[in-house]
Amino acid sequence: MAGAVLTQNTAWENARRAIAVLRRERRLTPVRMHALSLSELAARIRPAGCPHVKARRLRALTGLICERFGGSLDRLLALESEALRHTLLATHGVGPETADCILLYAARRPAFVVDAYTRRMMERHGWAPPGESYDALRARFTAALPRDTALYNEYHALIVVLGKHHCGTSPRCGGCPLQSRLPPGGPRGISA
Repeated sequence: MAGAVLTQNTAWENARRAIAVLRRERRLTPVRMHALSLSELAARIRPAGCPHVKARRLRALTGLICERFGGSLDRLLALESEALRHTLLATHGVGPETADCILLYAARRPAFVVDAYTRRMMERHGWAPPGESYDALRARFTAALPRDTALYNEYHALIVVLGKHHCGTSPRCGGCPLQSRLPPGGPRGISA
């Protein structure tokens, strides 16, 4: 769950380094993380970038767990999927992508994660209009795929690999497994 917050607007490698600090200091539990002051927490998560913003977001999440669920992550994750998503979305700093990451990876529930790579791939191939809402993009996948946690996890992993190698901010279409599915004239939204 910490990773879902720490990876906001940064590369996973940076979030991983911040998590390693928390783990090394034995602070990677809701209660131990919540016991840190905001400045102490910010210092530890600095590698993930925006440490003061992310410290407040982590504090809101750990506060939710400590105050409403007695410090038990298991009690939070035992909520029914929609109730869990609603609870997470009502927490400061947790948007739809972060909530779905927590549902998929921490709670192991079938929640499709729409990230920047997913949006870019969908828009460039003409499969979604530019600026379509998160929930509408998510619904495209959930309507077309069986509700299966392992399948959603695999799709997300494959889209991340596609994004890193081919569909970054500048498209590298050569060798892309979806190149044959590009609209005539190449990727949409890219000026030549």
